[in-house]
Amino acid sequence: MKQTAQKLYAYLFELAEEKKMYLYAIIDSAVDGMIDGHFESDEPKKEILYSDPKDQIALELKAPHLILLERNHPFTLRIFEEGIGQNWGCFVLSKEPFDVVATHLKHYTKIYSQEHQQDVYVRFYDPRAIGKYFPLLDQEEAVEFFSKMACIISEIPENEKHIHLYMLDHQSSKIQRVEKRLQEEVLS
Repeated sequence: MKQTAQKLYAYLFELAEEKKMYLYAIIDSAVDGMIDGHFESDEPKKEILYSDPKDQIALELKAPHLILLERNHPFTLRIFEEGIGQNWGCFVLSKEPFDVVATHLKHYTKIYSQEHQQDVYVRFYDPRAIGKYFPLLDQEEAVEFFSKMACIISEIPENEKHIHLYMLDHQSSKIQRVEKRLQEEVLS
């Protein structure tokens, strides 16, 4: 595992354990096709983040998946070994169990566009798009979006030594973005 991936892995699991939260990944299988059954005998808990059953079947290998990450699990290690720096998705910290987070996030992957007069897919989990998505949410939408999550952690595509943490500032009801630098030991 690359040094950057090792630091991120250590930081995320330490943070999840310290806060007594679950650590999830939202992986976009359209980017790499990593959700393709390679680990069928030892797959982690995962779910497609499309609510329409037709989309789930037709787009399974191109859909975002929520994955429960477990320390030292082969699938988790693969995400960090192969996916860091490849824009595979983002990470989520939550006190909520898997089914609650999965159901909640399905409301955000497809929305009706007034401009296009049809449903469109939203890639809020893509590290290249996440910084553009959150500013579009008003205060009420931001509160609702983060109602089941403590924060979303995203790589910064143009800077592998930093990550962004997105969380709700409860005083202003606005989404706050904090940039963290990967330190030599661990993230602080």
